Amino acid sequence: MRNAVIMSVFLLACSSPSINEMPNKVLSQTEMTSIITDVHLLKGKISVWRKTQAVSQLQEDSLFQLLYEKHNISESILDSSLTYYALQESELLEQIYTEVVEVLKKQEADLGN
Repeated sequence: MRNAVIMSVFLLACSSPSINEMPNKVLSQTEMTSIITDVHLLKGKISVWRKTQAVSQLQEDSLFQLLYEKHNISESILDSSLTYYALQESELLEQIYTEVVEVLKKQEADLGN
């Protein structure tokens, strides 16, 4: 009986998905840079709007839904990609955020001109 339990645990461990396994749909580094840039721009817009008017959670959710549609993704795909990069590819995630900051700085400079 004990051997059967040990064998069952071993088989379950071998068959369960590995933490290192890539999710079904992981966004590329380029896609992540573009999407995260847009997320930060949208959050900034919402923050500015909140200074002069009420923005409901429903309105905010609708704006994010439009962002997901623009990039042809879902919130869950973005979440699973962020989780994957954070846990498995932290150096790449750091590069992505470096690129996001560069894009945002360039856009800010372009607005100043």
